[in-house]
Amino acid sequence: MNHAADEELLRSMVAASIDAVFLGIESPSAEALRNANKKQNVGVDLVAAVDTIARAGLDVMWGFIVGFDHDDLSALEAQREFIAASAIPLAMIGMLTALPGTQLARRLASEGRLRERTNGDTFARPNFEPKMGEVALLRGYAKLLSAVYSTEGYYARCAKAVDRIGVEGPRGPVLARDGG
Repeated sequence: MNHAADEELLRSMVAASIDAVFLGIESPSAEALRNANKKQNVGVDLVAAVDTIARAGLDVMWGFIVGFDHDDLSALEAQREFIAASAIPLAMIGMLTALPGTQLARRLASEGRLRERTNGDTFARPNFEPKMGEVALLRGYAKLLSAVYSTEGYYARCAKAVDRIGVEGPRGPVLARDGG
């Protein structure tokens, strides 16, 4: 998200033929971000920052995580609403995983909540006992994925992306929604 404040960097990236960036948003929840030590995203207008990056000529892909200790079903609904309101077609949503050797893995182990080693599959069950309960988390995650990756949800975000940069984008013409 820091890239949005550096116009020279954005121009240089486009000039160097970089055409896309992946941003680890993790969560629109400031509390979840603070607890995940993702403080650089706290207090940032995420939508405005992404608009700046996209208008500079870079396609933006977002990464989100569900399963933080402060997540409940309303947090997953807030993520769905945030993603739906965005103009980011490619929103990747993964289950929180306690990777070996991380602060998170050590904390969960000390709390007796770490269950098994992970194979890194974000669609697998969590390798720890989530605070909201595993069944609730998995059901909420499935519902979130279904909404975000629905045809309607995806195309609505694509239309917003085209509307944001206009038919004539920074790299030339963008296909209009009517095919023209």
